[in-house]
Amino acid sequence: MVLQLTLPVIAAIGSGAALVGAVSVYGMRKIILMGQFSYHNARLSTVGNPYVTREEVFPLLDIKDASTLLKSIQGDLSLPDGVSSFREADRALMVAFHRTIDDMGKDAPGILSPLVRSFMVLWEVEELKRLLRLVGKRTDPLYPIGILGEDIERQFLQAQNISQAIELLEGQKVNRAIAPLMKDADVDLEEIDSVMDRFVLDQFRDVEGLAFTSRRGARAIADLLADRYNIQLIIRSKIIGWGRDDTLSHLYSRGGTVGMTHLEQMVDSSSLRESLSVLNGTYLEKFFKEAVDRGPAAVEAALEKMLLDGSVGLSHSYGSNVGPTIRYLVSKEMELKNIRTLVQASFAGWDPERTRSQLILEGGVQ
Repeated sequence: MVLQLTLPVIAAIGSGAALVGAVSVYGMRKIILMGQFSYHNARLSTVGNPYVTREEVFPLLDIKDASTLLKSIQGDLSLPDGVSSFREADRALMVAFHRTIDDMGKDAPGILSPLVRSFMVLWEVEELKRLLRLVGKRTDPLYPIGILGEDIERQFLQAQNISQAIELLEGQKVNRAIAPLMKDADVDLEEIDSVMDRFVLDQFRDVEGLAFTSRRGARAIADLLADRYNIQLIIRSKIIGWGRDDTLSHLYSRGGTVGMTHLEQMVDSSSLRESLSVLNGTYLEKFFKEAVDRGPAAVEAALEKMLLDGSVGLSHSYGSNVGPTIRYLVSKEMELKNIRTLVQASFAGWDPERTRSQLILEGGVQ
């Protein structure tokens, strides 16, 4: 009977077997990917980010003494004993934060390395901004991270000018973004900041090496970061006096959920309130409703709350792959900001309400 099978039937059987084999290979790859993510994501869930939750942070508002406050958080952050000023505490917090990020880069599974590297670039650039403002003004390193080791930081700070400092980045991707600017003798730090920020957004937008199922999550956080950058840029441009053309040329057009038409309307608006009213009806509206009455600093804090809230959403939408890592890393940055706010408040004697208004907590607006 078998010998009587026609050639078309045999071909169909062969095609079916090949399809089953292909599906099996795809299914196996998917199972392997899920296995690579599952342990890592479970570990992040166990560690958590306590200092972006009301339950953990609000009780700290009642601690007036800085020493007592620092002792209450030492177990989580491994801070040194005997910190006696905000400057000392701030340095310890930044060093602990950068150590955590470095550890994440080493411990995360290889499949997540491209995304973690994008976050690392973000914080390297933030450190570069700090360094460039202190060229020739200090000699000790700040908070080394990633490509910016202690030796590089020392050389940066000892440079005669910003151009000489940037030459130390030769061979690094970020240098290729900044180098064209250095031909202009009138280039200022705000211009360099903007170019570096857009370079960071490109790293998230063009992240390579992620599995197909993870790319959508990476693109989603790239969009949120682009929204934060563009709105922040518009607010700051009004403060530092950039003209319309300058502001538009510095906007990031390769991503974000707020389209260029809305961004142009914001640029053309005559006041902060009018500018933010352009976003009414978008997901951003709820974050600015109360912040607009408290000025630019409150609006920038609202953008941080937007980013945190968005990362929580992505941890659910992409819970089986990159979502938990995105949430953990974004929350880790906001934890740092919250603890710095609490410590500064304890040293300066702020009242709890003022401190509370500056915290960035899960759940969006306070």
